[in-house]
Amino acid sequence: MPTGPTSSVLFLPGIDPIQAWELGQFYTLNGFDLWEEHRTIPGAIHLFDMISICANGVVCTVPNGFAVSRILVAGGMGLDATGKQRSLVQSTVTGQDWVDLACDGVVPCPHGRARRFFVLQGEIYVVARAFKTSPPSRPFVWHYLYATNELIEVSATPMLPSGDFMMHDNFPFASGIIYLSGKTDGTSHFAGGSLMYATSITSAAAVTLPVVGVVPRSLRIIGGQVYLLSDKNEGGNVYTVYLHKSPALTGSDWTEVCRFQTLPAGGIARSFEHVPSIGINGGAGRLYFGIGTPYLLVDGMFDLRTLSN
Repeated sequence: MPTGPTSSVLFLPGIDPIQAWELGQFYTLNGFDLWEEHRTIPGAIHLFDMISICANGVVCTVPNGFAVSRILVAGGMGLDATGKQRSLVQSTVTGQDWVDLACDGVVPCPHGRARRFFVLQGEIYVVARAFKTSPPSRPFVWHYLYATNELIEVSATPMLPSGDFMMHDNFPFASGIIYLSGKTDGTSHFAGGSLMYATSITSAAAVTLPVVGVVPRSLRIIGGQVYLLSDKNEGGNVYTVYLHKSPALTGSDWTEVCRFQTLPAGGIARSFEHVPSIGINGGAGRLYFGIGTPYLLVDGMFDLRTLSN
């Protein structure tokens, strides 16, 4: 996401500070190869997402020459007196003077962890997860109101299927957004779930996956098509990693780009990127895959002891 004096500087949130937890950090990209750390965000133990709003009132998704009016961060703070974790949703203009946002009139935001911003039909929303509450892992979708700098819960929305509390890899597509909905297998790792397409906050549905039984891990829009990374457990600690593409998400127009299994066995690809060789999105280039290992569910919880060898 762009930030800074104009919308031409990139930044990256830091999830876990290695220094004291009183301040969280984010990074800005100076030039093409130097990330500069900024430790200015109060109470930001976990920082998952950032978004900037330009002075013309729209989200700064590309450099547009307008000055940044407001920067929002989403994450998790420490525990309150009852042992419940507080969500972190704050705003600033300069990256220094952070202010807690009200969530349904409560400051700071209660519940748990605010994880992901998304823009749908020109409106800004944030997905949050209840943490150490009853019922556990209850999802929230908040609507951000720019005029009053506050968030209001969306009382009924199909954006997250039952049991899901995380949005991952959300991108504008056609007349709405395409994204992955699911859970985490720890603090921040996306554990797969459903491929979703939404045209409004009240209209969202799952998209048929290209192979029965695969777990969707990541997606990108390349050359106007949706590219989906997934994997399938073949048994015996063997996983087949798939990359498919679709121009229209009809559920039947998937084309396989490639598939592979890791050596040694047991690996999956959690992420991928396409780097064009001639600077054209969707043109010739290279695909890069980030290889990791899966967790398994044990009694409804992701068990770190089940990490593949």
